[in-house]
Amino acid sequence: MQKSNSALTTFYLLYKKILLTLGILFVLLQTPFQSLAQKNHDTLTEVRIAAPGIKPRQDLRQNFTAGQSILTFDSTIRSFYKALSLSDLIREQSPVFVKTYGVNSLSTLAIRGASAAQSEVLWNGVPVNNAAVGVADISILNGGLFSNVSLQYGGSSALFGSGNVGGALLLDDALPDFKKHQSVSLNLAGGSFGRQNVLLSSDWQNERWHIGLKAFYQAAKNNFSFENNSGETEEMPNAALTGSGALLNVDYLWPQQKNGKIQRQVLSLKTWWQQYDREIPPALFETSSVKKQTDRSWRSLLSWKQERKRTVFYAKLSFNRDGMSYEDGVALPNNENAVQQWYGELGGQWQINNPLNNAYWQHKLLVFAPLFYAFADGENLNRTEYQFRPALAGTYQLQSNDGRYVFNAALRQEWWNKQEQAFLPGMNAKVRAFNLGNIQHDLLVSLLVNIQKSFRAPNLNELYFSPGGNRDLKPEQGWNESAGLLIQFNFGIKAGNLNAYTWQFSNSSTYFNRNIRDWIYWLGGAIWTPHNLAEVHSRGIETESKIIWNHQQTTWSIGLKTAYVLATTTESYLPNDGSIGKQIPYTPRYNGALNLGFGWRHLLLNYNHHYTGYRFVTTDESQYLEPFQTGNIQLAYTVPLVHYSFSVNAQIKNLWNKRYEIVNGRPMPGRNFLIGLQMSWGK
Repeated sequence: MQKSNSALTTFYLLYKKILLTLGILFVLLQTPFQSLAQKNHDTLTEVRIAAPGIKPRQDLRQNFTAGQSILTFDSTIRSFYKALSLSDLIREQSPVFVKTYGVNSLSTLAIRGASAAQSEVLWNGVPVNNAAVGVADISILNGGLFSNVSLQYGGSSALFGSGNVGGALLLDDALPDFKKHQSVSLNLAGGSFGRQNVLLSSDWQNERWHIGLKAFYQAAKNNFSFENNSGETEEMPNAALTGSGALLNVDYLWPQQKNGKIQRQVLSLKTWWQQYDREIPPALFETSSVKKQTDRSWRSLLSWKQERKRTVFYAKLSFNRDGMSYEDGVALPNNENAVQQWYGELGGQWQINNPLNNAYWQHKLLVFAPLFYAFADGENLNRTEYQFRPALAGTYQLQSNDGRYVFNAALRQEWWNKQEQAFLPGMNAKVRAFNLGNIQHDLLVSLLVNIQKSFRAPNLNELYFSPGGNRDLKPEQGWNESAGLLIQFNFGIKAGNLNAYTWQFSNSSTYFNRNIRDWIYWLGGAIWTPHNLAEVHSRGIETESKIIWNHQQTTWSIGLKTAYVLATTTESYLPNDGSIGKQIPYTPRYNGALNLGFGWRHLLLNYNHHYTGYRFVTTDESQYLEPFQTGNIQLAYTVPLVHYSFSVNAQIKNLWNKRYEIVNGRPMPGRNFLIGLQMSWGK
């Protein structure tokens, strides 16, 4: 309690200074301003066959990332994953490696060769990584809960803070438009290995209120067949799963008129609860398993936003609680852990010059003060431990009124448990180098550049885990850079007044480079301890190419995404370390995803093929897992009526029945199927 009181005292003194700074800016910039909700035009979208556009995001910081590569998963493709987890979506539909420890086990992101703790998960701008272990388990994030799902490639610590080193998974709820509307949809799915899924969605809004609710239930036996180390086929034991949860969104709008100027204010409350009960099956090197794990989480977000002509002021406060109960029954005692996290943010955005004065350059400024406070207790901690990270940040945007040039520069000062940490600068830019268009065709060529200083504070387990925590750990720090080329070409052939044929081609190629010092590794025998052991150099190339051909009501598409990642240890504090110059464990050099799509009227057919390269199991590359390829076929047919729609979809996973392991000793399921029905009503 003494540490908690000390942290609160530090918070009070620091935030007096932060609020004073924001107050001065508020007074200086309180003239009539207009908020421009800029849409992020640099997204690299999934293969589109028939889907609506990308909606504006809740988090204003995402409007200042023009030079970064962002993969936004298309809603049509995501409809096949409403009964699955985000782990399945990202693993099959992106070139990002998802480290999955087998059925019912942890799944984490490894973006551009970063560790799991260096890849952040943000829910409407709020970090939801568990503060104790530093990661988010994306295998228990339901694919049907969120309106927008995106992957941000490359770190942006200046905007998003500690942990945003390799990139981020962005989960956003749609912004309500407060137009009278109501809808209900029910998704039912069932398939192999006793899989059952239910997803209920409802949405209601008028000119003042918006209420949205999504609730899910899932269960599976996961009793698939696999080949053990003796070459015998057996059924996976102790692998049942049940999970349920709900996400509620409530928004209230009240427009006010002050001095003849309209102020639009929105108050929002979001609450997200879920629980998963999982049996943990044995690895191939284990004779049996009776392990069980229960994960419970409750996340809430209260936010306020005021929009004027050229200003936006906002405040948000979030409380997250993650609880985990682990039962071994054989080797280890049962374990109970709980983590509570508070996140607050206060900020303002100003359009500095009036966009109506036809000036070529437009200036925008965002200043915000985030606060992260977390504390954990459990059987592996000697006492309640905490982490306190306030910050002060700002970002400036210079944009031409024709959108040809966009430049962003950001600065952030972050404190960590009363200590001032690294000053974090960052900049990115997008330049439309070439634009040629007429009635028949158009060609667009854009250049993207991103330079950021990265930073990750050690998590609570790394510092205080008992036994083995290391209180002397230093933060991981370094720089990351990327440069990309985006080419988009549209071509049409007219027949009379109709477009008889249209072709769309796009290609993006991005080179990235990142050097991180004081990389944290866990080493040991009976007791494992984390150490700052190395400097890791990650570099590589990511590509995404798409071709879409339309003829009347028929669409053909092909999309290919690839990633080449070379992540090697360049320096080590250990003498005669065999990891120097070697690829870090579980970072495949090659990853790729292919989609072949066909659409006709209300029919959609898609084939997905994914390749994962060699994964080294040890730091000296002495052991490795073979590459594997999997294929998935997905089919959907929709019957639209006036206020109703009915659709059926089916998919076959691991079509070619490949035997593979993502992590050593953890077999994955063979060929399996899933059939779903969706019934929707709306007006």
